Amino acid sequence: MKTGPLKTIGITVTAAVLCAAPAAAQFDLPFKGNPTPGTEQPKPPDLVDRIRLTGCVKQVVPDITPADANTPSDGHFLLVAAKPRQERSRAKTKAPPPGDTFRLLGIDSAIAPLAGSRVEVSGDIVPPNGGTTGNLPTPILRVLVMQRLTAACS
Repeated sequence: MKTGPLKTIGITVTAAVLCAAPAAAQFDLPFKGNPTPGTEQPKPPDLVDRIRLTGCVKQVVPDITPADANTPSDGHFLLVAAKPRQERSRAKTKAPPPGDTFRLLGIDSAIAPLAGSRVEVSGDIVPPNGGTTGNLPTPILRVLVMQRLTAACS
Protein backbone atom coordinates (compact mmCIF):
# COMPACT_ATOMS: atom_id res chain seq x y z
CA MET A 1 0.00 0.00 0.00
CA LYS A 2 1.32 3.36 -1.02
CA THR A 3 1.15 6.19 1.58
CA GLY A 4 1.36 9.87 0.86
CA PRO A 5 3.11 12.54 2.95
CA LEU A 6 -0.17 13.76 4.50
CA LYS A 7 -1.10 10.27 5.69
CA THR A 8 2.37 9.82 7.22
CA ILE A 9 2.07 13.13 9.08
CA GLY A 10 -1.41 12.19 10.32
CA ILE A 11 -0.17 8.85 11.68
CA THR A 12 2.78 10.55 13.40
CA VAL A 13 0.57 13.20 15.06
CA THR A 14 -1.93 10.55 16.21
CA ALA A 15 0.86 8.46 17.74
CA ALA A 16 2.31 11.50 19.53
CA VAL A 17 -1.08 12.42 21.02
CA LEU A 18 -1.74 8.86 22.18
CA CYS A 19 1.68 8.69 23.88
CA ALA A 20 1.40 12.12 25.52
CA ALA A 21 -2.07 11.64 26.99
CA PRO A 22 -1.06 9.09 29.68
CA ALA A 23 1.98 11.21 30.62
CA ALA A 24 -0.17 14.31 31.13
CA ALA A 25 -2.70 12.35 33.18
CA GLN A 26 -0.14 11.80 35.98
CA PHE A 27 -0.20 15.51 36.93
CA ASP A 28 -3.09 17.23 38.66
CA LEU A 29 -4.07 20.19 36.54
CA PRO A 30 -4.15 23.05 37.26
CA PHE A 31 -1.04 22.94 39.41
CA LYS A 32 -1.63 24.09 42.96
CA GLY A 33 0.49 24.67 46.04
CA ASN A 34 4.01 25.82 46.63
CA PRO A 35 6.03 26.13 43.41
CA THR A 36 9.23 25.25 45.27
CA PRO A 37 8.67 22.25 47.53
CA GLY A 38 10.48 22.54 50.85
CA THR A 39 10.52 26.35 50.73
CA GLU A 40 8.14 28.28 52.95
CA GLN A 41 5.98 30.84 51.20
CA PRO A 42 6.42 34.46 52.33
CA LYS A 43 3.67 36.06 54.36
CA PRO A 44 1.31 38.29 52.41
CA PRO A 45 2.05 41.99 52.86
CA ASP A 46 0.34 43.77 55.73
CA LEU A 47 -0.99 47.07 54.43
CA VAL A 48 -0.88 48.57 57.93
CA ASP A 49 2.95 48.42 57.75
CA ARG A 50 3.04 50.57 54.60
CA ILE A 51 3.91 54.22 54.62
CA ARG A 52 3.43 56.79 51.88
CA LEU A 53 5.86 59.67 51.52
CA THR A 54 6.55 62.44 49.05
CA GLY A 55 10.04 63.79 48.57
CA CYS A 56 12.96 64.20 46.19
CA VAL A 57 15.12 61.35 44.94
CA LYS A 58 18.81 62.08 45.33
CA GLN A 59 21.48 59.84 43.78
CA VAL A 60 24.38 59.54 46.24
CA VAL A 61 26.63 57.22 44.19
CA PRO A 62 27.57 58.82 40.84
CA ASP A 63 28.30 55.67 38.83
CA ILE A 64 26.14 52.64 39.46
CA THR A 65 27.18 49.36 37.89
CA PRO A 66 25.38 46.60 39.79
CA ALA A 67 26.68 43.06 39.53
CA ASP A 68 23.09 41.90 39.03
CA ALA A 69 20.47 44.23 37.60
CA ASN A 70 17.72 42.52 39.63
CA THR A 71 19.39 42.75 43.03
CA PRO A 72 18.02 45.54 45.21
CA SER A 73 20.40 47.90 46.98
CA ASP A 74 19.94 50.54 49.67
CA GLY A 75 23.08 52.63 49.29
CA HIS A 76 22.65 54.46 45.99
CA PHE A 77 19.56 56.65 46.43
CA LEU A 78 17.99 58.78 49.15
CA LEU A 79 14.54 60.25 49.54
CA VAL A 80 15.15 63.76 50.92
CA ALA A 81 12.71 66.42 52.16
CA ALA A 82 10.28 63.58 52.78
CA LYS A 83 6.81 64.31 54.12
CA PRO A 84 3.94 61.95 54.86
CA ARG A 85 1.51 61.80 51.96
CA GLN A 86 -2.01 62.99 52.72
CA GLU A 87 -4.21 59.91 52.59
CA ARG A 88 -7.11 59.96 50.19
CA SER A 89 -8.53 56.63 51.35
CA ARG A 90 -9.70 55.31 54.68
CA ALA A 91 -7.02 52.62 54.77
CA LYS A 92 -4.90 52.97 57.86
CA THR A 93 -1.17 53.12 57.33
CA LYS A 94 1.72 53.27 59.72
CA ALA A 95 3.20 56.61 60.74
CA PRO A 96 6.69 57.07 59.26
CA PRO A 97 9.68 57.24 61.60
CA PRO A 98 10.94 60.72 62.51
CA GLY A 99 13.19 62.52 60.08
CA ASP A 100 12.95 63.66 56.51
CA THR A 101 15.62 61.50 54.85
CA PHE A 102 15.30 57.81 53.95
CA ARG A 103 17.63 55.38 52.18
CA LEU A 104 15.73 53.80 49.29
CA LEU A 105 15.90 50.01 49.00
CA GLY A 106 15.00 49.02 45.46
CA ILE A 107 16.21 48.11 42.00
CA ASP A 108 18.68 50.79 40.89
CA SER A 109 17.63 50.66 37.24
CA ALA A 110 14.03 51.44 38.27
CA ILE A 111 14.93 54.30 40.63
CA ALA A 112 17.71 55.94 38.54
CA PRO A 113 15.38 57.57 35.96
CA LEU A 114 13.59 59.33 38.84
CA ALA A 115 16.75 60.90 40.34
CA GLY A 116 16.25 64.63 40.78
CA SER A 117 12.44 64.29 40.61
CA ARG A 118 9.77 64.84 43.21
CA VAL A 119 8.09 61.48 43.81
CA GLU A 120 5.50 59.69 45.87
CA VAL A 121 6.77 56.45 47.42
CA SER A 122 4.77 53.67 49.00
CA GLY A 123 6.76 51.13 50.97
CA ASP A 124 7.75 49.83 54.35
CA ILE A 125 10.59 50.45 56.77
CA VAL A 126 13.08 47.59 57.05
CA PRO A 127 15.78 47.14 59.65
CA PRO A 128 19.35 47.38 58.32
CA ASN A 129 21.50 44.23 58.27
CA GLY A 130 21.92 42.95 61.78
CA GLY A 131 18.68 44.59 62.92
CA THR A 132 20.32 47.67 64.48
CA THR A 133 20.99 51.08 63.06
CA GLY A 134 24.70 51.01 63.97
CA ASN A 135 26.42 53.95 62.28
CA LEU A 136 23.65 54.28 59.68
CA PRO A 137 20.92 56.29 61.43
CA THR A 138 18.99 56.92 58.21
CA PRO A 139 15.94 54.62 58.03
CA ILE A 140 15.69 52.26 55.06
CA LEU A 141 12.48 52.48 53.01
CA ARG A 142 11.77 49.42 50.85
CA VAL A 143 10.22 50.84 47.67
CA LEU A 144 7.08 49.01 46.64
CA VAL A 145 5.57 51.68 44.39
CA MET A 146 7.15 54.93 43.21
CA GLN A 147 5.68 57.50 40.87
CA ARG A 148 6.96 60.85 39.63
CA LEU A 149 4.99 63.89 40.76
CA THR A 150 7.14 66.58 39.12
CA ALA A 151 10.20 66.39 36.89
CA ALA A 152 12.32 68.55 39.21
CA CYS A 153 12.52 69.09 42.94
CA SER A 154 11.60 72.55 44.08
